[in-house]
This record gives sequence, structure tokens and C-alpha cells, in this order.
Amino acid sequence: MAELEDRVGRWQAALDGSGPYPEDLSWPDGLGPCPDHLAGRARAVDAAQRDLQARLAMRREALAARLRDGARAQRVTAAPLFVDQRS
Repeated sequence: MAELEDRVGRWQAALDGSGPYPEDLSWPDGLGPCPDHLAGRARAVDAAQRDLQARLAMRREALAARLRDGARAQRVTAAPLFVDQRS
């Protein structure tokens, strides 16, 4: 359980800007059923993971919006320039 809490904590720190981004966001497989005495901590980890997923989705959407806006801005052409060829 402590390993899961540590992983969530590292990702939260990264999203808050107070730590580096971990290499990946993966969770261990094969943990099995949660013992009754860890149920409260497991619910807290689950809630924190859902919060991380929501925060990552918001950042992904914000980045996508910025990229869309940037692409739109590049498509806008400047006013045509005319060169006076008489000189």
C-alpha cells in the first residue's frame, strides 16, 4: 500500500510543480484483494488516482486547445504586401 501511496505522491508533486515527473504512470499488477484493515487507505489511494487522472486529462485538454489555437493563428495570413516595381 505504501508503494501505491508513494507513486501517487510523486505524481501529485510533479503536477504541482514541486517534483520531477516520474518515468511512467503504471500500477503494479496482481495485488489481489484488499485486506479489511487497509480498506480506508485503499479508498484514499483510489480517490487520489482518480484525481490524478482528472488533472492529467485537464492538462491534456489545455495543451490540445493551445495547439489548436496555435494552428489557427498560423493559418491567419498577414495582409498582402505589394512591392512597387517602378523603382
